[in-house]
Amino acid sequence: MPGSESVTVHRNEAASPRLASSGGGRRLSRRWIAGGLAVVLILALVLVLAWYRIAGQRAEQVEVMWTGVPECTGADVVSHTEKGPLGEESWSGPLIQAEREMRCVITVEVRNHSGGNVHLDHALLPFMGPDGGAVIKADTTADTDVWRTPPDIGIDSLRLLDVTLHHGETTTFDISLAFRESGCSGGPGGGGRTWVEGFPTVTVTTLGRTIDRPALDDLSFTQMSPSRGCGRMARD
Repeated sequence: MPGSESVTVHRNEAASPRLASSGGGRRLSRRWIAGGLAVVLILALVLVLAWYRIAGQRAEQVEVMWTGVPECTGADVVSHTEKGPLGEESWSGPLIQAEREMRCVITVEVRNHSGGNVHLDHALLPFMGPDGGAVIKADTTADTDVWRTPPDIGIDSLRLLDVTLHHGETTTFDISLAFRESGCSGGPGGGGRTWVEGFPTVTVTTLGRTIDRPALDDLSFTQMSPSRGCGRMARD
């Protein structure tokens, strides 16, 4: 158009504020995200380790022990001491002299000395299950609803507890033992001693963590009466 002036605008793309800020913002955001994730992971690890340690310490303050020596009918319980190779005392405690038709009861006490609640799931009786080979077994004829056999481990027996103990509380439960005709523990006449360390083992759950607490006492017994199990082994 005559008399008009044309104006040419030159745009400097490199100096565009919008483009420059967007690229730097993406890089900055990635750094913040990566740093934030690292902090979260570290905090999660610290919390898991703290939970694991606190739960373990709480379970360690659960004490499992017998209230006394086994009470038996049809069998004697004697005090027994064994000596080591240098004459030192290696073990001392009650010894059940297992006889046919015997029945023994062990009363177990569980004390919660921790600062929180703990749940007692069950008590494990090693080698006392239906497939065990010892001459003593768990007597499950009484209170049949509390006895279970662990899956695929018939040699052991479980006594259900399902008890929650608050701080400072105590509970007791009984374990009944009987003579096993199909078992053999050294043969008749007290030919050998059989023992189970930390009998029974109580499974404790606290703060979502499950931990086994063996008793402070050991089950020890010797065979006095003959059994079909020993006769079968002698024939074989």
